[in-house]
Amino acid sequence: MNSTINALLEAGINEKEIQTSHYSLTTKFQEEPKEGVEPKPLEFVATNQVIVKLNNTGDAGKVLDAAVFAGSNSIQRVSFDLRNPQPEKDKALALAIKDADRKAKIAAMAAGVRLGKVLEISEGYGFVGEAVPKSLMYADGAITPIQPGEIEVKASVTMTYTIS
Repeated sequence: MNSTINALLEAGINEKEIQTSHYSLTTKFQEEPKEGVEPKPLEFVATNQVIVKLNNTGDAGKVLDAAVFAGSNSIQRVSFDLRNPQPEKDKALALAIKDADRKAKIAAMAAGVRLGKVLEISEGYGFVGEAVPKSLMYADGAITPIQPGEIEVKASVTMTYTIS
């Protein structure tokens, strides 16, 4: 793990962006010693995982390659997120309210009633990321291709009106 962390730092990752997420030390299963045979020494298996945050998704392949070439033998997942989702959440909420109001007016007209004032608005959010293709290692030294795709911020609202 020391080699991996050093490789990540050399790849331009700030130390604050590397966080240990899991560490375990276990013993490897030992067979019962056979009579007349020297027992095998106890073996330990260490697992150490880190989470790395990137500011530039274009560096994802380079960073993964650095970790693998430094000896990492397990990459659990690559995920993408927004650093500051609030402005996008606000836009999505405003659009969801406009759309809900439009639909409520159509429904009221079709039902022969009039909308009154809004009594309640409840909201919900979701982030939808594009699937990231599985990484491929190339023998010719090319960087592992990682495609960040797009992240879509969705908002949903439920609006309750008075009707007449």
